[in-house]
Amino acid sequence: MTDDVADFDDHVIITKSENRNVVIISEKEFQSWKETLYLLSTEANRKNLDEYLDQLNGINLRNL
Repeated sequence: MTDDVADFDDHVIITKSENRNVVIISEKEFQSWKETLYLLSTEANRKNLDEYLDQLNGINLRNL
């Protein structure tokens, strides 16, 4: 099971009683989530990311 999670960037949800479920994800996916949370952790970072995305959306990549 853990090899499949790591090899295929999959996840496994283990259902337990009293809504104490657990999710198993690969370390790669976990690090990605941590980075995303960090990047979105402050208003300034969120604003900068939104501005960069707006700039990217305005670029016609076919003409590059």
